[in-house]
Amino acid sequence: MEEETLIVKDTEKLNDYTCFDVILPSYLPEGYKFNRAGFFRDENGVVENTKYIDLYFTNEKVEKYIFISQSPADEETAYSLSTDGKIEEIKVNGVDAV
Repeated sequence: MEEETLIVKDTEKLNDYTCFDVILPSYLPEGYKFNRAGFFRDENGVVENTKYIDLYFTNEKVEKYIFISQSPADEETAYSLSTDGKIEEIKVNGVDAV
C-alpha cells in the first residue's frame, strides 16, 4: 500500500500536491502534533492537483492519532461513510466532539 501512497511530513509542501488550499487545524488537543500527510498516487505513480489528502496528527505519549481526510466540496468528492471502530467523544476547545 505504501507504494500507492506518497507520504509528506512537511506542512509547507502540502499545497504543492492539491488543487485546493489544505487547511490545518487551528487547535489540537494537548500532546497532538502533525505527523504526516498521505496522497494516493495516480496510475503513473504521480501526485498532482489531487482532490484528496489524508492528515495524521499523533500523540506519542498515549499512542493515539487523529485522522482527518480533506477534499474540496464538489460532486466528485461527495460521500458518506461509517466505521466499525470505536468512536470516542472528546472535547475540542471545550466543545464536545466525536
